[in-house]
Amino acid sequence: GIWCSERGNLFMFKPTGFYKKKNRDSVCVQNWVTDDYPPTYMFAGGNDILVPSASHTDVLEQEFKRHNVPYRYDKFFGVVHGVGLGEKTKAAGWLDQAVDFWEKETAAKKL
Repeated sequence: GIWCSERGNLFMFKPTGFYKKKNRDSVCVQNWVTDDYPPTYMFAGGNDILVPSASHTDVLEQEFKRHNVPYRYDKFFGVVHGVGLGEKTKAAGWLDQAVDFWEKETAAKKL
């Protein structure tokens, strides 16, 4: 799910005790998306091996589409995990893109 990778799930929930499908699924963001979910900006790095987009942001995107949630999803190829503001990477400027998206969404709601 969205919350963390399988390695993260194993670290957080351990193979015994709390590591049950119900507990793990309860922290997966895509399970909480509803029709009134707020507009969301997200990005992923194409070389993120810690949190691969195919099992995270791509899954969340599917739920946004299913619930007609406004979103913007940028995938930056060649970018690894944990780039912060993305300076000196293909993700540079993601924060400005997110703010632009949210400003447009906010303006649309005021109409």
